[in-house]
Amino acid sequence: MDQLMSNDLDGVSRLTKDVIRHTLPLWYARTGLNELEMGILQGKLLSIWSSPVSTIYVWLLILIISLIVFSFRKLQKCIGLAQIVHFLVQLFVVMNFGGVL
Repeated sequence: MDQLMSNDLDGVSRLTKDVIRHTLPLWYARTGLNELEMGILQGKLLSIWSSPVSTIYVWLLILIISLIVFSFRKLQKCIGLAQIVHFLVQLFVVMNFGGVL
């Protein structure tokens, strides 16, 4: 039983690391950060990944980064904000429950 739960947590951890690796460059492109700054922040995010509790912190950080990025663009009107929230909710559901909305 413990091995089964451990395998599930490892899968969530790998999936979250992939999300960080693939989505952060898109957000950085909008903020104008250079590659060195992007690499440093991405490395720090991946290095804090040591326990399931850190999942909450990573998701909060991703939410804060996305809100900052999109607040500079005046939240892309209401439709854009709804799409962003829907995307983040989908990522959260996939990460924690393995389902898709």
